[in-house]
Amino acid sequence: MTFWDSVPALSEENFWREVTAHPVAVVLCWAAWSQPDLALAGLLEKVRPEYASIVFFAANIAGDGAEVAKWFEEYRTPTLLCFLNGQHHATSVGYLRPDQLRLKLNEWVDAST
Repeated sequence: MTFWDSVPALSEENFWREVTAHPVAVVLCWAAWSQPDLALAGLLEKVRPEYASIVFFAANIAGDGAEVAKWFEEYRTPTLLCFLNGQHHATSVGYLRPDQLRLKLNEWVDAST
């Protein structure tokens, strides 16, 4: 099972409902043709169990509601959008190594408390 098979797919229709329903939400905006996007999705799938009780993970694929990333003036992939209590908190663009990803996730979780 891949990351995008195991997390909700967000679109314009369900984006705000899903993001505002969770104290910490991280959305991967990605393109299926991009190797860095696929690599980050694979890494997120590996670390997701560590954060499953505190972080809501979701995905938005370019072309299936690509407008979502544009709402935040972001046109590059992969992009991680972090929301705390329904408010956009941070954006991370580009591939992250495992240690970098965990550091970002930990920072975002800490900022939510």
